[in-house]
Amino acid sequence: MIQDPAAGTGGFLIAADRYMRARTDDYFDLGEKAAWQKRQAIRGMENVPGTLRLLLMNLYLHDIDSEHVHLGDTLSDKGTKLGRANLILTNPPFGPAGGAPTRDDLTVTATVSSYQLPFVEHCIRALQPGGRAAIVVPDNVLFEDGRGKALRQMMMDWCDLHTILRLPTGIFYAQGVKTNVIFLTRGKSETGNTKAVWIYDLRAQMPKFGKTTPLTESHFEGFEKAFGTSPMVRSAARTRARPAAGACSPAKTLPHAVTISTSPGCVRRRKRRKTASPSPTTSPPPSSATCRPPCWKSSPSPPNSAAICRRWWNERVAEGVGYYRSRSNWRSLLRAKFNCL
Repeated sequence: MIQDPAAGTGGFLIAADRYMRARTDDYFDLGEKAAWQKRQAIRGMENVPGTLRLLLMNLYLHDIDSEHVHLGDTLSDKGTKLGRANLILTNPPFGPAGGAPTRDDLTVTATVSSYQLPFVEHCIRALQPGGRAAIVVPDNVLFEDGRGKALRQMMMDWCDLHTILRLPTGIFYAQGVKTNVIFLTRGKSETGNTKAVWIYDLRAQMPKFGKTTPLTESHFEGFEKAFGTSPMVRSAARTRARPAAGACSPAKTLPHAVTISTSPGCVRRRKRRKTASPSPTTSPPPSSATCRPPCWKSSPSPPNSAAICRRWWNERVAEGVGYYRSRSNWRSLLRAKFNCL
């Protein structure tokens, strides 16, 4: 069962049908299932009547039965007629929807008055266990707080969000709109299905696409090679090689790609860069012989040299010299010039 809840003119549905025909000798290899594949497998919904007419004509020209392609709003009760699917390919509309969804089962995004978040929830709920989906979404689906954060938590619990493809800017809508393709597989349970997320950046170091520089299949060759023939195989291999709790596995050493692990205790923390605390006055570090403490390198250091240095340093602070107010300056000076530490 292949579904597109925002079918448009049927590009995704036709591409999926052509892919299957090419690998099954025009469905001849399916035997008795060929009739079902032609008449029952393709399902979609479009909300604009004019676009629906183009969709029906496009399906007819490609010999695809349109019995299960309907006119209606997927975010209303009509969306439940699409049923469950094994594969969902969709590019839902972006931006404000003019109102919240009216469906009862969209509980996470029930109060959201935009298109993209409720459509993602529909795809999550419409997938059968083991079903796969590829959804084009804007950046705010990945970073928005509130309902967006709750939707991402649901998506990573119910599904294995194994891949995020960052697309070049401005290839779908306005030039400034940043889009991504999220690839996910519905789990058999509703908890803890996402173990790691593989992110491939196709946005960095890319030309400005337009009429003179169109986006072609050749731009995706690197991603296809790294992605592999089956995400299920890669996901299984990643699960077998998953480290124990508290141990972090190295990220994939692929260009433009990074793996983020969601295993417990596998959070990578960046070291904070040491910065000098601001001081009311600025003065150069002490360099003259009059400013040297008793444990200067030219003389033997006494056993309690560190204590003497600190006491000498505190005396300079009391005198109001700004340089000595910084703890980082204190440590760097001792390491560079003294035998204290």
